Amino acid sequence: MKIQTLTHLLLIIFVVFVSADYDVVHKIVEQEKLLSHKNLWDGFDPQSIPLVVFDGTNTYLVNHPNPPKDFMEHENETWMVYTGLYPAVRANTSIKLNDISIAVVMLRDLSMEKDYILKNAGLILHEKFHVYQAEKYPGWGTNEAVLFMYPYREEENILLRKMELYALVKAFKAKGKKESLDWLRQAIDLRSQRYESISPEFSNYERRVELVEGSATYIEHIATNNPLIQTDDVPSFEPTETRKRAYTTGYLLISLWHKYNPDGLKKLDCIEGSYPDQLISAFLKNHKSSNAIPESVKKEYTELTKNQIVKINTEIKSYLKSFEDPDEYKIIVDSSANPLFPKGFDPMNIISVDKKRIIHKRFLKLGNKNSNLEMLNTSGITTGTDKHPLYYGITKAEFNLGKKQPTFEQQNTNLKITTDSLKLELNNVDITQDGKTYIVKLK
Repeated sequence: MKIQTLTHLLLIIFVVFVSADYDVVHKIVEQEKLLSHKNLWDGFDPQSIPLVVFDGTNTYLVNHPNPPKDFMEHENETWMVYTGLYPAVRANTSIKLNDISIAVVMLRDLSMEKDYILKNAGLILHEKFHVYQAEKYPGWGTNEAVLFMYPYREEENILLRKMELYALVKAFKAKGKKESLDWLRQAIDLRSQRYESISPEFSNYERRVELVEGSATYIEHIATNNPLIQTDDVPSFEPTETRKRAYTTGYLLISLWHKYNPDGLKKLDCIEGSYPDQLISAFLKNHKSSNAIPESVKKEYTELTKNQIVKINTEIKSYLKSFEDPDEYKIIVDSSANPLFPKGFDPMNIISVDKKRIIHKRFLKLGNKNSNLEMLNTSGITTGTDKHPLYYGITKAEFNLGKKQPTFEQQNTNLKITTDSLKLELNNVDITQDGKTYIVKLK
């Protein structure tokens, strides 16, 4: 009788984890296996790299040699499952889990449609390539501290960025070699002009992101035989989307470099002269372009640039003003006496307000030896120091919670604050209240 009851219980548990969502995830992973058989990059073996996938309900761990204990067995022998979103999973990225480097993918709007399956199989390869990069090319990392100081509101830089991308897309879509190389030369010349107007740390940041993310994006799209740019339309990026833009420019530069130098991928590196645009510049040293950006396009981009910068300034003012609304709940963490430090953030979703303040629009994790704070799928603003807005310590963190009151748990000077998108565990604090604003001071 006991054996039958136990068996029945195990069957119930088993059924819970065999869902329609799993079918979608399984199909994507199987598609990724098929794509892995292509010779995508010298030495890159996707199937040797473990994977974690969140489907919106459960977190699946695939091919991990030493799974964490809080993952349960799954019907698929090489898979494990965790109910809900695993704490270490916060974005499409690569992480270490039990000292093993793995790729992480978070799926949205699950579908069995062929295009959806193929697209996300490519995304898995993108993230697995980052694991390979970290092992094969450890020097390829980017210094994200630079992004927070990038001159995204300098009109000349943003205008030249748009014209440069226009020329790159023209080079990528050109039907003939001469036309392609003419536009490629034009793009490189525009970039050289632009880099003369900004600090070398910013041009180096762009180049490193292009190398790291551009190569992963190249793998993603070459594997699926689905070019990133499929029409003559030029992608439009906001001035704040410096990092996101570099995925596209990196992809275009690496694709064009490989097209005209079939063995050229081996030459890519993060040393001076070996970034994609620099290799192309040397390759085109004696090539003179007969192309130029049309005046109508220049005029269009000039107006667009001005409007985008005005829009950003308006968005910042509006966000800061929201903290003045007395009818909305707010939490202000004053950490000037005991600064918090970044443990995680989403570089694709930030806006620099000034030299000290950053608006975080999706994810942020801060902490010190006494306290931890995590924000997910909402926004907040941090204030740093004169040296850097983030990396030398956070002196203040502010969150507008809207109409929903947070939950408090307090024991002496230890405090927990919880909402749907915010979790604070703060020790040795004082808390005061001014209307619906809670001010927490770290000692």
